[in-house]
Amino acid sequence: MKMFEGGLLERKVMAKSGCLSFITTPWEELKPDTYERQLSYKFNHDVSIFGGQVMSTQRKSPLEDEQGWVVNEVMALQDIPFSDHFRVHLRYNLQTLATETCRCDVYLGILWLKDCKFRQRITKNINEKFAHRLKNIFEIAKKEILSENDHSFQQCY
Repeated sequence: MKMFEGGLLERKVMAKSGCLSFITTPWEELKPDTYERQLSYKFNHDVSIFGGQVMSTQRKSPLEDEQGWVVNEVMALQDIPFSDHFRVHLRYNLQTLATETCRCDVYLGILWLKDCKFRQRITKNINEKFAHRLKNIFEIAKKEILSENDHSFQQCY
């Protein structure tokens, strides 16, 4: 869950994964056990040939078993062809398994606001790009967490 706290880990991971000018608002309580925040950043040209701006809303609430969180994210992409035709939806199921371990399942969906003749091609590109991007983000997060834990372990001796 550390990855979604808006702290140093999240900023490092997003910067290393190609997100420029990454900004988040603090989590605000909407109702008991439901929180929301806003994110914005730009893709570097390695992530998207168009660059592009991301405006995103994340909402988190506890999983039914209270052993983790579900984070639902709605992304509006800007400065990318046909980006006004769709929204990208992500769902992160973060489950605590044991001390210092967790599991994160990610689900991706696309909400089409307008029809266009490139819909199938855009859907394929979004699925491929986001699958690669999410894998990269979680690999970077894993390395950062292990590095952080290794560093704190070394300070004990």
